Amino acid sequence: MEINVSIPARSQANEPLWSAAQKIESQFIAEMLRTSGFGKPSDFFNSAGEEQFQSFLTHAQSDALTKTNGFGLTEHIFNALVRGK
Repeated sequence: MEINVSIPARSQANEPLWSAAQKIESQFIAEMLRTSGFGKPSDFFNSAGEEQFQSFLTHAQSDALTKTNGFGLTEHIFNALVRGK
């Protein structure tokens, strides 16, 4: 049995969809990091400023992970978006 799956090509016209897929994966990773307690503010320096900074840091780390292929979700999300177009 042969399975033929056509994978949509990433082109200039599809760049907004690729960007949207990256943002979705980045948000997913950020939520996973937050839920797991990664980067939780220490009890010693617990302040509102530290909590705000940690939020920015978590988002920056999730963006960096996504841009270095992350978990590979971007490609799957992109393919679903292109097929649903």
